[in-house]
Amino acid sequence: MHNLRWSDLEHVLAVAATGSVAAAARHLDVNHSTVLRRVQAFETRCGIKIFHRSRTGYRVTSEGEIFLDAASSIDEIVQEMDRKIVGVNSGMSGEISVTTTDSMAPLLTKPTNDFRRLHPEITFRLNASNDRLDLDRHDADIAIRASISPPAHLIGRKISNMDFGLYASRNLPKSLFAAPFENRDWLGVDTPLMESVAAKWIEEYIPKSKIVMRSGSFLTLAAFAEQGAGFALLPIFVGDRSKKLVKTDLNTKTPSAELWILTHRDVLASPRIRLATEYLFRFMRKRRHLFAGE
Repeated sequence: MHNLRWSDLEHVLAVAATGSVAAAARHLDVNHSTVLRRVQAFETRCGIKIFHRSRTGYRVTSEGEIFLDAASSIDEIVQEMDRKIVGVNSGMSGEISVTTTDSMAPLLTKPTNDFRRLHPEITFRLNASNDRLDLDRHDADIAIRASISPPAHLIGRKISNMDFGLYASRNLPKSLFAAPFENRDWLGVDTPLMESVAAKWIEEYIPKSKIVMRSGSFLTLAAFAEQGAGFALLPIFVGDRSKKLVKTDLNTKTPSAELWILTHRDVLASPRIRLATEYLFRFMRKRRHLFAGE
């Protein structure tokens, strides 16, 4: 074990979790070649073949399964230590990492900047991605995301309901707004939105044959809709912001999620994380009409 390096093990665990070098590189925010080099170095040091390589991805070998079971326990301990280190840092200086969706991120530029003016020794890192980062692994300090049932072990506060509506370009022929669902072109969601309430609604109501474009971003779907590509199910805070879109009433109940601000108990012990979480919650809470159509 004295030949093992934690930095290499971290890359191995990322490949095992994601199933590919490319996905692990995106998760770790490093180059594809870096992950490949670290995995190969780790296997060489251990003398164990951790992965079967194939065109479809990386599959853990039987030897690798035994090894990675033990390695995962080490990883959990390291992540817990990382969170606790943040928690015991009592100063109002340092970095605060926030993760949210690409469509929500523009709303957070003002409160994060205002908070930094109050505490100029703090730096914000805003991850605007629809991929869900893991607060247990300390991928972020604070998460602002839509959820129906946020993890029970995280500390969370509900900001608002987050309602969806049906939108289309104002320039589409009026006849299309009265046409049955199956006579319209629709925009569908893609990874990483496939587990969202929007995906479930589309699967229930929209024929697959009528989905003409897909995207894993509501901002991109809104842009497609503005160009007249089809009807789109969007969060109302996205659809209502566009002057090129009109909200349609199809006498069909559209879905709703909940918007939450979440932190891990360990990092919430840090005053800067606790104050930033409260500041962001109050800012977003005052604007809940944007999300719930109140």
